[in-house]
Amino acid sequence: MAGYDEALINDAAIGVARSGELRGPSFEGTPLGSVFAFYPPGLPLVQGAVFRVFGLNRWSLRTATKLAHMAVCVFGLLILRILWERGVLSGLAAFTAAVLWLSDVAGFWIGRMARSDSVEEALALGAA
Repeated sequence: MAGYDEALINDAAIGVARSGELRGPSFEGTPLGSVFAFYPPGLPLVQGAVFRVFGLNRWSLRTATKLAHMAVCVFGLLILRILWERGVLSGLAAFTAAVLWLSDVAGFWIGRMARSDSVEEALALGAA
């Protein structure tokens, strides 16, 4: 089913924006009940805050994941810079890795979907 996980994440985010509760109101009365998602609650909470600030529209649906994808790019470049400054990578290797990192089409497409992948990757790289 296309968009199934996006529906689960955004439904919970709408619940957070409207009532402050982390639950999926659209699924009540179904076998899912008020299950919010099969993911950690971080993305629905962040997405709910975005909905509360910007409202529910086609631009705000992907705002949190696009910002997370941009953070992934920044964190990745910072890690490459640290490796270059410490002499682990040569200038050419760091530049090549940066070009490959920023031209990753799969990462770009995942970053524009309302999925938790970008947020998880940003948190992992931020922790590194």
